[in-house]
Amino acid sequence: MIEESVKIASQWWADALLSFKKNKTELNPNSVYEVAIEEGDIEIFKNSLYETILNEYREKNYLCPLGCDYGPDQIIFKAIKKAKLNNNLIMGLPWKTVMWITSNEVRIRKGYRGVVETLYNENG
Repeated sequence: MIEESVKIASQWWADALLSFKKNKTELNPNSVYEVAIEEGDIEIFKNSLYETILNEYREKNYLCPLGCDYGPDQIIFKAIKKAKLNNNLIMGLPWKTVMWITSNEVRIRKGYRGVVETLYNENG
């Protein structure tokens, strides 16, 4: 079902932000990102992204790939704005990452020339 695929996709992007927050904090405890990205913000972003992706799917009956080149694509950016989050969140998204979501599968390529991985496949 599309809802399960979107749930997994939204969680992956939220985890990517959480990982960024933890790495920045370990490298520099006084980092601006410690203030800009709070745990609650990540949860709001995840829920907002989930709703935004589902709405996009329902409007078009398909999903274009979503991702982040040097900045987020329109769907991810909409979710950030809809959640009324600080634009600094954009800096925490993994560059050169593309995700493909279908009703029964989520695949991702992380980074420039990354290998395509399957995050979810309902058939196993």
